[in-house]
Amino acid sequence: MEVRDYEVDRFGVVNNAVYANYLHHVRDAFLRSEGVDVALIVEGGNLLALTELHIKYLQPLRSLDKFRATLTIRKLTSVRAEFEHKLIRVESDSPQVGSPTLLLLVAW
Repeated sequence: MEVRDYEVDRFGVVNNAVYANYLHHVRDAFLRSEGVDVALIVEGGNLLALTELHIKYLQPLRSLDKFRATLTIRKLTSVRAEFEHKLIRVESDSPQVGSPTLLLLVAW
């Protein structure tokens, strides 16, 4: 992934709210890669609710930085998934963000 110019603030770093979008993208890509179709879950009368998202900012990403993401499953049950996300700057191979996340399957 690469930081786009419009994602940075006036200080030249990625705005803190943008990181949640990055993490959402990574989580969705992971679910798709595991065969989870969120649209089918919703059509079945359920939803995946993000109930916790904690972002630890370690170092800022800047415009045009290239970064990769990792996602580790910390705990998985039939109705609960706990993930650990990391965003890692490619150039330095250093973590920029760490984020434990809780996703729940909820009857809608």
